[in-house]
Amino acid sequence: MSVYSGDFLGFQLGDIHSSQLNITRVSIGDRYTENLTPNFSDATAQIPGGDGTYYWNTFYTQKPFTIDFAFDDLRDEDIRRLKQIFGFKGVKELIFDEISYKKYYVKCSAPPTLKYISFPFEEIKIYKGEGSVNLVAYYPYALSTREIIFGSNTEQDLINIGDIEAPTRIYYSLSDVIGNSLELTLTTSE
Repeated sequence: MSVYSGDFLGFQLGDIHSSQLNITRVSIGDRYTENLTPNFSDATAQIPGGDGTYYWNTFYTQKPFTIDFAFDDLRDEDIRRLKQIFGFKGVKELIFDEISYKKYYVKCSAPPTLKYISFPFEEIKIYKGEGSVNLVAYYPYALSTREIIFGSNTEQDLINIGDIEAPTRIYYSLSDVIGNSLELTLTTSE
């Protein structure tokens, strides 16, 4: 197995693509699993002195991701790099190859795991096996990786598809008037 990238095979975590880590995303079984909505919590209270429960609202809390991957040519330095990449604190952007127009801000929710067999090759070891990393997006919506740019002549620049819209930026060029550019940023609120 070589390192593959493309729809359902690759992902990007921060600035690093899975192909740079010598891993390929795989499905467990014969299908990929996707949660259509984030995890949620209901605001309720038991009816005092009666049967039933009052329901007020539902709130989305977080969106979990499990990424299973396989490899057939990892070296000791590759495993060390996986530990560094997946051992980050804070949040990083997660972008799947099949939905490259959406990004989630995630962090590891559990220690990543590797299962492998080691093979001697010349004077080094080569590892073949599989692994899994659990990530969580505490802000449960995807943001668009693209900005809407008004005044553009191409329709592609107007694409802004995320679970919610990204901020809108309008660029004005005043280079003919004052010799430099001025950028105005407008943010949309929901």
